[in-house]
Parts: sequence; structure tokens; C-alpha cells
Amino acid sequence: MKVFCYFVEPASYTLDLAKNIYDKKGIDYCFIKSNSLVESRSKTTKDLLEKKSLISKIVYVINVFKNYDLIIVNGYNNYPFILSFVLNVFSINKRYIATESDTQLTIPNKMIRRFIKWVYLSIIFKNSYVLGFAGGTFSHKDLFRYYGMKEERIFLMPLMVNNARFYSKNRFFPDTFTFLYVGRLIKSKGVEQLIK
Repeated sequence: MKVFCYFVEPASYTLDLAKNIYDKKGIDYCFIKSNSLVESRSKTTKDLLEKKSLISKIVYVINVFKNYDLIIVNGYNNYPFILSFVLNVFSINKRYIATESDTQLTIPNKMIRRFIKWVYLSIIFKNSYVLGFAGGTFSHKDLFRYYGMKEERIFLMPLMVNNARFYSKNRFFPDTFTFLYVGRLIKSKGVEQLIK
């Protein structure tokens, strides 16, 4: 089975995943954006779709669709996912398209946004050729379940960070317990519970 992955950005955690898993398994990939909001010292030699013209981007996505059996896309609201999904709807030779998401279930407060999100995700997630790769923990599967994806098409795909980069030979343990939280300061991350 030939597998391809669209990463959103070359952030340190996606580069770790690519280097330690995808490269070793022979899985091809590219990046949609050329830089990341999360600073990374590492650089990539893989394709950066952001640097291509509109026509080149479309041709790239079509070629990936034609040449791979499973297409993994980080997210479900970017043009590689949407174009791959549309191509699959009209294709005789169906492909599996997996949307990898570490987003927890959040239902918009505004009625119109809630309705649009429900319609869009219900159409996508109920399609039998779309798989859900839930990053993070088991609670991340709720997003896929809520919008109608069947349990047998939802898989836990934890995120990856190479912890060896953070180990220190000279460890110092202070008397006072301290902890470090690394992540966005948004409600779904549960920072308030962590502080309590």
C-alpha cells in the first residue's frame, strides 16, 4: 500500500514524526505551509506547497491522488483534503483519505457556524472512504464520532516528539516541585484543571 501525508507545517513535532516514523517506513509527505507558528531549528527538504503556483498545487494534489492508496491529511479544512475528497467522490478507483486531527470536540456557540460545521463534517465523516486519525488521547475520537463517523473507521494516532532532544546528562532536582506546560492557552487544553 502506498501512503502519502500532507503535513500542515514543518514544526518541530511534525519534523520529529516525519524523521522517526515516516522516513523509516518509506511514507512520502510534503508540507502545505513553508513555515510554522511553532519555531523549529530543523529544516526540511520536502516539497513546500505554499511556494508553488495555484495550478502547480492543484496538479500536485491530483498526482498524489492518482499515485497513492492512502492519503493522510493533517486537518479537514485545507485545500489538499477538500480537493482529494472531491476527486474521490467522482473517481471510479476510490482511495482512503485519512484526516489526522488532534482537535477536541468543540461545538460553535453561534447557530449558523454550528449548522455549517455540522453539515460539512457530517458529509465528510459519514463517507466510507474517510478515516479518522485521532491525535492525542481517546477523547479526541469524540470529534469524529459526534459528526457521524463509524467507530471502525476511527483510529488513535498519537502525536510524536523525540524526547531524546530534551534529556540532560546533568540533572538537577529542586526541592520545590515544578512543572512545565507546553501548549496553547485555550479552554480545551485543560490548563485550569492542571493549575488546580
